[in-house]
Amino acid sequence: MRVPSPAATSRAHRAIVVAFLLHGLASASWFTRIPDLRDRAALGDGGLGLVLAALGVGAVVSMPVAGAVIGRYGSAPVMRITVPLMALALALAAQAGVPLTLALGSFALGATLGLHDVAMNTHAVTVERAAGRPLLSGVHAAFSIGGLTGAGIGAAATALGVSPRVHLLVVAGLIALGLVAYRALLPAEADRTEQRAEHAPRPTLAERVAPLRHGWLLACAVVALASFVAENAVAEWSGVLLRDHRDATPGVAALAFFVFSAAMTVGRLTGDRTVALLGDRRTLLFGGTVAALAWTTVALVDSTWVAMAAWVVAGLALANTVPVVFRAAGSRRPGRDGSPGPSAAQGLAVVSGLGYAGGLVGPAVVGGVAELTSLPSALLVPAFLAALLALLSGAAAGRAPVRTAPQPAD
Repeated sequence: MRVPSPAATSRAHRAIVVAFLLHGLASASWFTRIPDLRDRAALGDGGLGLVLAALGVGAVVSMPVAGAVIGRYGSAPVMRITVPLMALALALAAQAGVPLTLALGSFALGATLGLHDVAMNTHAVTVERAAGRPLLSGVHAAFSIGGLTGAGIGAAATALGVSPRVHLLVVAGLIALGLVAYRALLPAEADRTEQRAEHAPRPTLAERVAPLRHGWLLACAVVALASFVAENAVAEWSGVLLRDHRDATPGVAALAFFVFSAAMTVGRLTGDRTVALLGDRRTLLFGGTVAALAWTTVALVDSTWVAMAAWVVAGLALANTVPVVFRAAGSRRPGRDGSPGPSAAQGLAVVSGLGYAGGLVGPAVVGGVAELTSLPSALLVPAFLAALLALLSGAAAGRAPVRTAPQPAD
């Protein structure tokens, strides 16, 4: 396909910003009501961990499918189909009142979030290529703004006593309106890579994860996983930690994810300039190191306000990790033997899929460790993973360029 015109690229850029905004709104709205949903279903930390694992399982199931479907049909059609399903899953999950229905709703929400996440990130990379300049940090800032908005609304709804059912139904309606903006996305041909015969065999799971044989792409996946765990642990466990272990009021506890989202928003709005100054490798190295120290502080210091401050620091440190590693995943580096690397769509599907799914399963692991020890001790898990992120910064970033140049779609 020809490189899209500047006008079409500009319209698609605005549309993809809306997509990231709505995705952040959906995720944060769900996360801020987890303590209330837990109480209504009468779950302990271990039970809540299993429910959160259902969210991760939904993503694990959907994301390998997303890569294949996007390759065949393009990211834009997948986004248009997925956003109303995501809204429906959120609305249904909000009605859950017993552990089983909460787990099923969590699974459905994880599956739809996973599909939408891979599709919108693939489309964002396609738009960045067409624009010929860095856009990913700014686009991901929209996700943070959506998360900030969702966290703020969730904190207000919690403080005012609005039930999760009413709150999340309203949010689901807002998300469904995203279809209006999606009309401006680039055509399906912009990132459709497969031209299959109608009855050609579908790729196996082994074929879908085959790009991970490239060591740099595996490092990207692990870095994405570590970042998502460290981010989602704030979303899913900060309220529980502050309520149950730091004696915070429900309203104050709900603010934790809000301040973290605010810090990530600031970090991403300035992210393109920051990455241009530091480079990809140093951005990952510094971010992982600082986030590890922040999470260690949360785990060891018995103070609500110290935890809040540490999460602000962690939000700033991790703000540009995902944009950097997704750019690296789409860089099409050749193998050591000179063989061509995976396409941008393949690399992004694998890295975002494993990273996102692992990030959703990770907080469930935190719940299991909390059941065996204590929740504060379990929060050393994201501290360890943030340190791992720093250690893998060189392998993940490699020599991927900070800036991009216009090039035809794959």
